[in-house]
Amino acid sequence: MIPEVATELGEVNNMLSDMSLETGEVQDQDLDLTASSSEAKKVLEESNIIASQQIKERFPELPLPEPRQTTNATVTQVTQSRIPVAIASGGEEEQVEPLEDRVLGYIKSHNGELNMNSASTDLAVSPEDVRRSLQKLRDDGKIVMD
Repeated sequence: MIPEVATELGEVNNMLSDMSLETGEVQDQDLDLTASSSEAKKVLEESNIIASQQIKERFPELPLPEPRQTTNATVTQVTQSRIPVAIASGGEEEQVEPLEDRVLGYIKSHNGELNMNSASTDLAVSPEDVRRSLQKLRDDGKIVMD
């Protein structure tokens, strides 16, 4: 259960990083207010300082995301979480359960790879049901797993 949560949190973190990179930094907007006297100007400056401090207290600065670099650890993690599957052709077509058809369609639509967590979420079934369907598809000769 914990590795699944870690994977999902990693995906959320990646999405947030992508959104942050797409939107970019928000620049401070300096408003030029004309003060009628030096006393009014002083009050405006003090108000600006107090408002800036309150904003920093309530909204901490977000760390800027670093550009992603592909590392061996990342590649290894992705490789371990995906199961390469080859689709066999020919032979007799047997009557397949609807879930098995959906799993096979999922594999085809994901270039012959299957991420157990994503597949179970997308197909709205438990990972164990996906495993059973994979086993049945493999036994029927419709897929080959490494």
